[in-house]
Amino acid sequence: MWSYSFHRFIDRAAYEAAIAALGWGRGAPTHRVALDVVGAIYTDGAVVGEDPDIGEDIQEQIPVPGWHVNAAWRGIEMPPVFADARVYPETPTREFAGVAP
Repeated sequence: MWSYSFHRFIDRAAYEAAIAALGWGRGAPTHRVALDVVGAIYTDGAVVGEDPDIGEDIQEQIPVPGWHVNAAWRGIEMPPVFADARVYPETPTREFAGVAP
């Protein structure tokens, strides 16, 4: 059974240093860990205008601080560096739909 967790590192360099310290290189070391490196996340802010071509509102894209990584663990404990970076989003999801900033 997989358990899922969500993590926010200060920045990409902090994430890369964390996995390097674990000896993981550029990603998860085993079939018992899955990492989804999301990176920067942007959220919709206030409406800033209207698209004259299609008549829809345009919302400002606001960056969420940090470097975001979703993880799945199967039969192993979460390393302390991931536990320290763990966050609990209001609406956790592993669904991705990128929007260019």
